Amino acid sequence: MEEHVSEKFSQMFEESLSHIESSFTHLLNSLSMLEEAAEEKDDFFIVLRDIKAIRDSILEFKKLADEKRKMLIVK
Repeated sequence: MEEHVSEKFSQMFEESLSHIESSFTHLLNSLSMLEEAAEEKDDFFIVLRDIKAIRDSILEFKKLADEKRKMLIVK
């Protein structure tokens, strides 16, 4: 039973890390697009879209971090 719980926890942890990594990758891509848009032209809507994408990535990271914290507290 304990091994099953440990294995399940490890799997959940790996999945969470994967989601966090994906969020950071999205964040970095959004920042790159924001930099490119700023360099090429001052297109307000492109910059606004990228800022919203960055915000969404940060919120997703915060959500995942909160879930991890709760899982560690329960353990």
